[in-house]
Amino acid sequence: MSVAHRGGWWRPRIMQAGRVLLLAGIVAAVHVRHRERMSEQHAQSLSNIPLRQLRQVFPEVISLGDAESHGGRVVLGPNHEPLGYLIQTAPESDRFIGFSGSTNLAVGFTNEDRIRGLVILKSDDTRDHVDLIERQGRFLESFAGKTWPEAAGLEVDAVSGATLTSLSMLEGLRARLGNTGRSLKFPEPPTLGDAQTLFAAAARVTPEPDDVSLWRVFDKSGTWLGNVFRTSPAADNVIGYQGPTEVFLGIGKDGRITGMLPGRSYDNEPYVDYVRQDEYFRNLFNGKTTADLAALNLKAAQVEGVSGATMTSMAIARGMVKAAQARESRKSPGDRPFGPLSGLRWREIATILFVIAAAAIGLTGLRGIRWARTVFQVASIGYLGLVNGEMLSQAMLAGWARHGIPWQNALGLIVMTAAAFLLPIATGANIYCHQLCPHGAAQQLLKRGVKYRWKVPTWFGRALILLRPALLLWVLLVSLCDWPFSLVDIEPFDAYLWRSAGWATLAVAAAGLAASAFVPMAYCRYGCPTGGVIDYLRTHRMSGRGRWSDAMALACLLLGVFLLWAG
Repeated sequence: MSVAHRGGWWRPRIMQAGRVLLLAGIVAAVHVRHRERMSEQHAQSLSNIPLRQLRQVFPEVISLGDAESHGGRVVLGPNHEPLGYLIQTAPESDRFIGFSGSTNLAVGFTNEDRIRGLVILKSDDTRDHVDLIERQGRFLESFAGKTWPEAAGLEVDAVSGATLTSLSMLEGLRARLGNTGRSLKFPEPPTLGDAQTLFAAAARVTPEPDDVSLWRVFDKSGTWLGNVFRTSPAADNVIGYQGPTEVFLGIGKDGRITGMLPGRSYDNEPYVDYVRQDEYFRNLFNGKTTADLAALNLKAAQVEGVSGATMTSMAIARGMVKAAQARESRKSPGDRPFGPLSGLRWREIATILFVIAAAAIGLTGLRGIRWARTVFQVASIGYLGLVNGEMLSQAMLAGWARHGIPWQNALGLIVMTAAAFLLPIATGANIYCHQLCPHGAAQQLLKRGVKYRWKVPTWFGRALILLRPALLLWVLLVSLCDWPFSLVDIEPFDAYLWRSAGWATLAVAAAGLAASAFVPMAYCRYGCPTGGVIDYLRTHRMSGRGRWSDAMALACLLLGVFLLWAG
């Protein structure tokens, strides 16, 4: 019986629209709840910090007293005598990103305005890097005994193995203490050698008093040749393949760029060398003023990265634009924004082409050509999985729901996500699970290679069917309640980036593939929460009927609304 005969053409469409609205409501609840929690954290009284954390700085603390003049709280001892005061670096430190996130520190001062100690209250940075800083202790202890102004200008060595994380902590602390002018990632000024690379006759370099990013260049006779403009500190948080790179620009007497020199870098050094050696890329911006550079749309200008170092070189280009914007905004407020689609990279283009090819296979007769499907499956495992690591996951979707969509840095993944959800709604074809997902492709190849099949007992199959909704409920609770649990641990997708994968995700990947060798597509059928969300939205002949998954989605939305209401 057709859909029209079962309830009219309108019923399935209304039901599908309702499902989309339910899911959109859940996403909105997660986003609003996260924003509320962040606002609460930033506005939260220091008195809510657990005493066990405070005792790392003030062992004798009993409670926190009234607010004091530095924006902190007085620390009280056993007899309610003041032991000193406590401040925290957030929200000033929120904009300083280490390896993967910012860190909030608590800073304890004595009554004589000297630091007693620091403790990490909360960090969104990489867990292992933060743990290393806490275990070694020397970095945090180096501030003890310093006054407020001494700490604001203190030079401290970064922690080896956690350089970016420790530097971001130092940047956040200095910002909270009122010192924001000097770069900590690139503290050294341009050398005479740097200037001579840009100006052959350079004999002396002096800083511009009113501009931390500008140095004046003179020859032997004292004649001014031009300026060296550096992208640091404005571009210190523009990340390439694995870190930021500072760049020196030669600015002639006429105010136009005469050359570009990549300087020190936290990125992959061979990739930075590729940029240094590529004369075409280094001369690409010559003749432009900093105002021209600030207004430059890299995509519209068809600026392409250096082959073999695309992410590094495009990050360098974005950093140059960002630094120019910062300088121009100091001269004239209301600077033009940096477009979200600037600098489209070849990796993003390749991912988009994969999505187009998957749609062609999934929506046409090509899906019946076995060899074409096999070639595409192997390619998706190799490129989308092992090389690029671009896969949908609950960790990614929950992160986007909380923080927003990263339009500038993940266009290929955004297109893949849109295709994964919109095509099943519009056409009923699940091209992501069937064509694009590397883990799904690996299971399909296993299904052909292993002849033995194990029939899942009915009772066991009914129990396994509950696994996906249980995982989705867990994802929702973690996202709404901000529980300290890494969602990558419940799915296998990070295992394809095996160099950085944790044991949990490796175990899930191995177990899923092992089960799929005997039960066709076992992980996809029983264990994949991301596939479960896509299947929930997919249009099919039963779309006009209410399902138990609709009741679960409604319950999840009501849970989100309740948590928002309860605060």
